[in-house]
Amino acid sequence: MDSIEDVDKLVARVMKNIIETAANDGIITEEEQRLINELDFSLKIFKDQLNLVLLDGRINDEEKETLLKLKDIIINNALEIADENDEISPDEMDLLVAFLLKLKLPKT
Repeated sequence: MDSIEDVDKLVARVMKNIIETAANDGIITEEEQRLINELDFSLKIFKDQLNLVLLDGRINDEEKETLLKLKDIIINNALEIADENDEISPDEMDLLVAFLLKLKLPKT
């Protein structure tokens, strides 16, 4: 992954997977939609940051650490959204897992 197009494809795949996961049971609840919206917003920030670090065609150790910290922040924010009613539903957990499994840093 070394171009804006590659990053766009990654983010699109992650969001597609999240939405497909949410729709598996045929219902997207209000809570799931809030979580999807949060992940979508956060992925746009992640995408922008990833595009910035890829300007020189590689990710150095400091940039990788920054991206990992950003990913952790996104995960923590998503967990807070999912846990707003003091319980993370199995469907919300599925969305979080889909996000975690699909969003990987490039090996550049």
